[in-house]
Amino acid sequence: EPLVEMPAIALYQLARAAKPHATVLLSGEGSDEVFGGYGLYQRMLMMEKGYPFLRFLKWFPRHLGSGDRISKYMDWVSSPLAARYRGTSADVTERIRGSFYSADYLRYVEENRYTDQVFSEYFDDVAHCDKLSQLLYVDSKTWLPDDLLLKADKMTMTASVELRVPFLDHEIVEFVSSLPANYKIRNGEGKFILKKVMEGLLPQEIIYRKKMGFTVPTERWFAGELLEPAKDIILGGRLMNTGWFQKKYLENMFERHRRGKEDYSRRIFSLLVLYHWLNIFT
Repeated sequence: EPLVEMPAIALYQLARAAKPHATVLLSGEGSDEVFGGYGLYQRMLMMEKGYPFLRFLKWFPRHLGSGDRISKYMDWVSSPLAARYRGTSADVTERIRGSFYSADYLRYVEENRYTDQVFSEYFDDVAHCDKLSQLLYVDSKTWLPDDLLLKADKMTMTASVELRVPFLDHEIVEFVSSLPANYKIRNGEGKFILKKVMEGLLPQEIIYRKKMGFTVPTERWFAGELLEPAKDIILGGRLMNTGWFQKKYLENMFERHRRGKEDYSRRIFSLLVLYHWLNIFT
């Protein structure tokens, strides 16, 4: 299956560098989904409080700005949690789809809403739980096994390295899942209980440093020397011939990214992965 994970680039290089020194490595994968570490969780919980007052925004015109960021947040704040949340993969929301995809493809999606059904069923499973627990449960069923662990397995196995994930020990997951939400996020601090446990074992500046993603500089790459090659691939015949996308949107996406108006690196990377996947498997 296609795997759209830009940190996979860095993880592969790291696994290659580690191979001469060790064949079994430990990873922190899963700790965010178990202990509530993503800032996205706190943003979603804030939006949930404002939803009763902001849901009317879904009837506002689709294009209130020239970029996608405003459209995405308009969709988020005007939708209930189960419809809004797609984990950190919620990049193309309802308003953006209308410009990004072709009318024919959108009709097909409307008739085959597999993703919506899957997410809604997971939310139904934990409807009796608090909102944070619902988000963590959905991520543990979708984002974690179908993306993060897949990425970690593929990139490390490619370098002949075994990666183990101690935070996903079933006893840890079961215990933390039973705790109230304020043991996971308290006063804006994610992974609250984990950080408290580690006090005395690690320096404060390590425990409470600002969260950093495992990033690669794709924003700069796709605005520089990789811009034209990526553009040629995506706007060339293979993807355009599928009839799935609107060329005008893609052209505007590249121009806005080049000028630094908005970071579209994830969407560009996604389209490149799709292009290569189509070439290999179709």
